Amino acid sequence: MGTAKIAFVIESLENRGAQNLMVQWAIRLQEKGFRVHIVTFRDERSPLIQKVQQAGLPLKMFHKRQRVDMHFFRKLVSYFKEENFDIVHTHVFTANLWGQLAAGISRTPVRILHEHGYFSLASGFRRNVTRGLMKMCSKILVVSDHLKQSFRTDGKIPAAKVEVIKNGVDWEDFDRTIVSEPLRNGQLVVGAVSALEPRKDPFNFVHAAEEILRSQNNIEFWWVGDGLLFPEVQEYVSRKKLSQRIKLWGNQKQVRSFLEQMDVFVLPSKTEGVPLSLLEAMGAGVPVVATRVGENEGIVSSGENGFLVPAENPKALGEAILRLVNSEEVREKFGKNAKAFVRTRFSLVESTRQLTQLYTELLR
Repeated sequence: MGTAKIAFVIESLENRGAQNLMVQWAIRLQEKGFRVHIVTFRDERSPLIQKVQQAGLPLKMFHKRQRVDMHFFRKLVSYFKEENFDIVHTHVFTANLWGQLAAGISRTPVRILHEHGYFSLASGFRRNVTRGLMKMCSKILVVSDHLKQSFRTDGKIPAAKVEVIKNGVDWEDFDRTIVSEPLRNGQLVVGAVSALEPRKDPFNFVHAAEEILRSQNNIEFWWVGDGLLFPEVQEYVSRKKLSQRIKLWGNQKQVRSFLEQMDVFVLPSKTEGVPLSLLEAMGAGVPVVATRVGENEGIVSSGENGFLVPAENPKALGEAILRLVNSEEVREKFGKNAKAFVRTRFSLVESTRQLTQLYTELLR
């Protein structure tokens, strides 16, 4: 089955967790002999596009102009028919909707709907759409047992239709030596790596930092990542005269070089699936503070390898950050435990093996 032809379909190749994971899977599957094509709905520029091209993966970029774009949809159906894929594997809600409909019309033999978070359950409309798509697809993939349960209870999707394949990190690639430019100024660094989007709640992080900095002068706060809220967060930090203490680094190709200079990693989100940034931080041995949302509770054991706090609560977030900042011993203990935990449970090698096995079974 290693020669099967697969379309990985996603709305965009923005430098985000789901997109990065999808590209890493595509590269691994190509090495196993699968013929993987990447299909996106936006004609854009992104560091991930360069990675796709360097790997020699065929890339098809459409230009979806509006929410309902029938011209785009007809072109997508024609493309699927022309390429005659064995598998169409769509990722996240928008690609799941249009990709599954197009794959159904083009009679693709195996159709896989993949949800990396709670997007498909975020509203009654989305739940209804997902239930409709469920009847068309061969299998629904989710990233955690918790999300599978939510699909069953909230989405009314039969458990037998849903398979769990957990996110994984390529630890061998992650550990490759990189030359890191020193960025810290002799102070402790509390950092976040995430998109500056509403669901990631950057102001939860900023307000916690703001309160801590009233009494602490030995800490810098970093946010690595770009997004819709960048101008708003930047303006707020500047207006509060905190630009030297709360630094916004934007998108960075070498996130590892930032992680290894952090003393504490923070994930302040309102909602999550299985966040790759959290796995990478823990895999780098950085102690973490995360909100108690999504699958975070299945990754972070509060008091053992990090702290969990309520979402949308800067006071609780700040208190947990200070507990780590004020104790090097606790930071070392949590960092060691975190590294051991995620590296044995969240491996790209294992998730690729599971994906290959699923493809083989569905193509029989």
